[in-house]
Amino acid sequence: MTLSLIHAFVLNRADGPDTNNVRPSDWNAEHTLTMGSGYLLGRTDADTGVVQEITVSGPLQLTSATLSLPTILTAINTLGDPSADRFYGWDDSEGGPNFFSLGSGLILSGTTISVDTTGIYSAGGTDVALADGGTGASLADPDADSIMFWDDSAGAVTWLTVSGLASISGTVLSVSAATASDVNTGTSTTVAVTPGALAGSNYGKYILPFFFTTAPTDGETLLIHVAGVDFTIPADFTSALQSYVGTNPTNSFALDIKQNGTTIGTISVSTGGVVTATTVGGTAKSITAGDCITVIAPGTADATAANMAFTILGAR
Repeated sequence: MTLSLIHAFVLNRADGPDTNNVRPSDWNAEHTLTMGSGYLLGRTDADTGVVQEITVSGPLQLTSATLSLPTILTAINTLGDPSADRFYGWDDSEGGPNFFSLGSGLILSGTTISVDTTGIYSAGGTDVALADGGTGASLADPDADSIMFWDDSAGAVTWLTVSGLASISGTVLSVSAATASDVNTGTSTTVAVTPGALAGSNYGKYILPFFFTTAPTDGETLLIHVAGVDFTIPADFTSALQSYVGTNPTNSFALDIKQNGTTIGTISVSTGGVVTATTVGGTAKSITAGDCITVIAPGTADATAANMAFTILGAR
C-alpha cells in the first residue's frame, strides 16, 4: 500500500484567502518526510520512540523501493537440505550455485576439510615405494654426476659413483679407451683396452720371421709359412718390417715375397745394408688363413749376403 503521513485530525472547512496562514488544505495535506538514500524506516532501539533510519547492509539489497536478497542467496534457499555434509559453490556447468561432495583423497569432518593420507605420498612424508613408481628411498643431492641404481646387497636404491676408467660428461657415460701406443708401452692404468687398440698394437700383430746365416743359393726358398689366421700386410710394408743385416751384399739383393705362388712384394737390401720394401701396386695385401707365404732368394746368388734376419708384422 502507499505510505501516507497526515494529521490524525482533519479540518473540514474551506480555505481562507490569506495564504500566509496555515489553511485547512495545508493542515490536511500529506507531510513531506525527508531521509537519506538507501535506508529503511523503523526503530532499532528496544523501547518505544521516534522512527529511526535503518541501514541496509550484509546480503540485503534495496533497489527501486524493493528490499531483496542477492540471486545467489535466493538460489541457496531453493537447493534444500542435501542430507549430508556438503560444501557450497558455483557450478559453472549449471550456471548457478550447487552443493559439492568431496572426491577421493579428501575428508569433510564438521567444518574441516582435510587430506586422506592413505595411499597418498607428500613432500616430507613416506618415501614412494618401488611398486608405485618411486625409489623407496630418501635420496639426497650426491654433489657429483652419479647414476641411480639398485644396490641388491643393501636392498635399496642409491647413487652409483662413477670413477676409474668411466666418466660422465653431460648426459654421456663413457670409458677412457686405450690407444695402440698405450698397449705397447703398458704404462697407463686409467684406460680400457678395446679390441681395436689391441689389434693396432704390437700385441695384435701377426708376426712372420725368417732368417739365413749363409749366402742363399740361386732362387733358394728361404721361408715356407702357412698363415694361421687372417692378417694384412700394409702397403709397402709401412711400419710392418723389422730387419737385421749382418753382412752386406756385393750387389743389390732382392727377396721375392709370394702369396700362394704369386708375388705380392719385395724386400731389398742395398750394398750399404739399407733395407727397403714395397708391395705390388703399392697397396696392402690381405692374407687369409691357410694361404702359403714364401720368401725366395734372388735368381743369381750374391756371394757375400749373409747373416740377415727379417720380421714381417701383419695387422689383424
